[in-house]
Amino acid sequence: MRFTEEELEAKLRENPDLKIHTGNPLPRLAVALENRKHKYHVADKEARTYNGIVYHSKREATYAQQLDTQVRAGVLTFWLRQVPFPLPGKTRYLLDFMTFESVAGTALYHIRYFEVKGMKLRLGEIKRRQTSEIYGIDIEVI
Repeated sequence: MRFTEEELEAKLRENPDLKIHTGNPLPRLAVALENRKHKYHVADKEARTYNGIVYHSKREATYAQQLDTQVRAGVLTFWLRQVPFPLPGKTRYLLDFMTFESVAGTALYHIRYFEVKGMKLRLGEIKRRQTSEIYGIDIEVI
């Protein structure tokens, strides 16, 4: 809706606290979108990037760094991230980390499953429980 100069001045006299913006609102919108917070309070991409990979959270990136340290120390043989587990109903559970530790003197591995949580959501708990029951695994929540 466009007002004439006289109409704008009349509105300002009626309400002196009224702020009238002229010009393009898109730059203000871009700044507002840039400054908004994520609803799950996720850190900036730079803070949750490790080794060139952007993780879902800063905590996950830190844990990946710890796992790499354990591999270099010889505690773990290797680890995987974002391991998918198909679930009924065309859904899937995405496990954060799966670690492999070789059993001394054999060709076997001790496999552990880790979920790094910042915010606990009900759907995540349900999927974790369902994955544990279907696949017979124990998921450790960190």
